[in-house]
Amino acid sequence: MKHRAIRRPFQDIAAFVLYLAAAIVLVGLPIHFALSTKIAATAATDPMDFLWWFARWPHALVGHSSLFATRLIWAPSGQSVAWTTCIPGLAIPLSPITLAGGPILSFNIAAITAPALAATGLYLVCREIGLPWQAALFGGWLFGFSSYEFAQLLGELNLAVIWALPFLLWLFLLRLYGRTGRSSFIGMFAALAVFQFCVSSEIFATAMVFATIAMALAALSPAVHRGVPRLKATILESAVALLLSMVILAPYLYAMLDPTSGYLQNATGISPSDVITDPLNFFIPTPVSWLGTRLFGRLGSGLAASMSDKDAYLGLPLIGILILYAKEFRRTPGARYLLVVFVTFAVLSLGSRLRVLGQITPVFEPWILFMHLPLIGKALPARLALYVSLVAALIAATWFARSTLATWKRRVAAALAILFLLPNIDTLPRHGTLPDPSFFSSGQYRNYLKPGERIIVLPYGPSMWFQAQTHFYFRMVGGYLGGTEPRPFSGIAVDNVLNGGPLVAHYKQAFRGFLKKYKVGAIMVYGPERKNVRKLLASLPVRGVMVGGVTLYDLTPVRAGVT
Repeated sequence: MKHRAIRRPFQDIAAFVLYLAAAIVLVGLPIHFALSTKIAATAATDPMDFLWWFARWPHALVGHSSLFATRLIWAPSGQSVAWTTCIPGLAIPLSPITLAGGPILSFNIAAITAPALAATGLYLVCREIGLPWQAALFGGWLFGFSSYEFAQLLGELNLAVIWALPFLLWLFLLRLYGRTGRSSFIGMFAALAVFQFCVSSEIFATAMVFATIAMALAALSPAVHRGVPRLKATILESAVALLLSMVILAPYLYAMLDPTSGYLQNATGISPSDVITDPLNFFIPTPVSWLGTRLFGRLGSGLAASMSDKDAYLGLPLIGILILYAKEFRRTPGARYLLVVFVTFAVLSLGSRLRVLGQITPVFEPWILFMHLPLIGKALPARLALYVSLVAALIAATWFARSTLATWKRRVAAALAILFLLPNIDTLPRHGTLPDPSFFSSGQYRNYLKPGERIIVLPYGPSMWFQAQTHFYFRMVGGYLGGTEPRPFSGIAVDNVLNGGPLVAHYKQAFRGFLKKYKVGAIMVYGPERKNVRKLLASLPVRGVMVGGVTLYDLTPVRAGVT
């Protein structure tokens, strides 16, 4: 197999510039390019968590605070953050931008560069295996601007920043073909692996599993192995690089695994068996897609999982290209290998049980073998569509470059494949408007709170953004970091009520005891109160006052024993 095309540096630069310009338009247009005031995502809870993290990491570094534990939330005991989506791989490098322009700007820069860099990484992979510029440009676009990418950009930033993966594959190919030295390869591979872990440990774990499967299939194929004699040596060197990355990550891993930590939390995440790929999602789009939605209407709403996890859509033109590739090249070892990998990855993304239009069937799937393994067992199978789109992009780019079909037909097919994957920037809920009560945004809170005072801000989701807005002026008895609560709060019934749970017996006494024990100085409520929360607040001996768009309950008299 040819592994090197004629390269011109300006072509590579032009590819990145094109991808970046497209990302700026497709990600920035829904928020009217207001990169410092609106987020390129929904204004749901998860994006506000990421804004908190962008603000928290430079705050922790400047203040010499603990890196993997915080007392800013769930005061006074705090929370371990090692198992949360704490994104140090993004927040630390972007700290200068956060300090200069705020966490919203850092979030948007990470969101805009995510598809552009992912596309560039796969473009380089395509060039390294000998594909010409146009074919490589096509393949890079299909991966970087895939349905998976734009589904995750609705709010799951840590799952959208996956550009390290194609660059890792590119480094692997460079070493496989002897275009980089062993030490350089191991060092760069380890650094990228560390970065990916520090963005999303889930993506890191699934990438290692899928890379192992792909390498095993390649090593076990005599025809493929004969074509790349350095394969086993490069696989071994990759393993060494991964071991080096684990050494570098030792403090992070210790914080995750240390059983004696006082900040250990209870995981209350989503069950992997509930978030799987519906096989129809490969063909049927969700509102994330522009043209596909207009052709299929609301059919995609019947698919299981949330909008960001309905991310497997490939589109009929791309599926047609995959079929044409199989028909034309199925007798070649490389094509058979890619097709086997594609089918394997697609089947694994279906999870442990086959589910069609929300209905569970009696058919068990191979992913059930991974569900009881450490770390990887918590991965949500629907997100494995990432690897399906990567292999599909490689196959499509190869078909575009080497098919005997007329050039104009290949270009029409490629254009249709791109058209069917364009994001629906008109109607996606990527409005980017954050809650903005003047109590926090104008600095009114300084007139009512003392620095470092413990307060409760409801609901817990927006509270993270409000605290970040104030540069962590106050501490919170509560918080939200991806559905996990630390001990002892996970066992407190009143805290469960504040987080939307049912009322408990003797709730009035329990609530007052909770406030006294944790020395809560004030409660602030943004927006309408839930019914049970309203009953809790009504039991207080003080009444709420509207101030700057929030309802403020000053508990100082309660703490002083005045009723």
